[in-house]
Amino acid sequence: MKVKCGFLLKITLVFSCRLVIVLWTNLSWNSGCRNCLMEGAHEMCSTTYRITQKKECRLMKPWCLTGFLLAVLFMFGCQGPGPITKLRIQHVESAVESKESPLTVAVSPFNDKRQPSEHLGTRIRGGGKTYFDVMDGTLSQRVTDSFVDFLNEAGFSAAPVNGAGSANVRIEPAIQKFKVEATDESLATHLEVDTIMAFTVHNAADESTVRIVVGVGGTDQEVFFSEKDLEKLIGEVLTEGFKEFLEKVEVQGEALKFRLPEETS
Repeated sequence: MKVKCGFLLKITLVFSCRLVIVLWTNLSWNSGCRNCLMEGAHEMCSTTYRITQKKECRLMKPWCLTGFLLAVLFMFGCQGPGPITKLRIQHVESAVESKESPLTVAVSPFNDKRQPSEHLGTRIRGGGKTYFDVMDGTLSQRVTDSFVDFLNEAGFSAAPVNGAGSANVRIEPAIQKFKVEATDESLATHLEVDTIMAFTVHNAADESTVRIVVGVGGTDQEVFFSEKDLEKLIGEVLTEGFKEFLEKVEVQGEALKFRLPEETS
């Protein structure tokens, strides 16, 4: 059974306050010697009474402190999720070799097969944890758009599957892993992006199928954390993953096939 954190916090605060009040009111001193607890000996107190009061103080103070710390620790432990930073997902344009291919390519939306999670990634810092999310849409939408742009830059005539009409090639891609993390370390912030993408190529000419899995990651160290640095690293990793896909295939007629190994003389 789940209990809301706010409810538990109220219970803890009430318990702690009652503990402090009970311990405070049960200290056995008279009105003339109330300052014994804070200031030690009082001129009106007898030596025996002062010794008794000091013993009571030593016994009671830890309990009062324990109640206060319980409330403070529980309050910090029950903090809600940290602020969310939106990240732009877009590959980095690079000097990819244009194939000038006559092939038309229809790209299905990336099937996001990651474990269910409401956030793209996390930033771990001394004060706790904050989260990353995708700017303008879902991860599937942003990676699909980026892949279509990349294929067009490479010389293909690519479009999302709904707007491609009758295409020579249909690609059904999937995201199997997409990890984004920023960890604050001493004098630097460690950035990490790790991805695994799968591509299933369907050729209309001969009804053949090609399956390719690409895993690409990258890291970086920055003295000061910047969203732009993390977005750049994400873009570079996406670009490398798309490039690796193209390096494993080649155009054969009106189909996209596995690239044959080059013959060595």
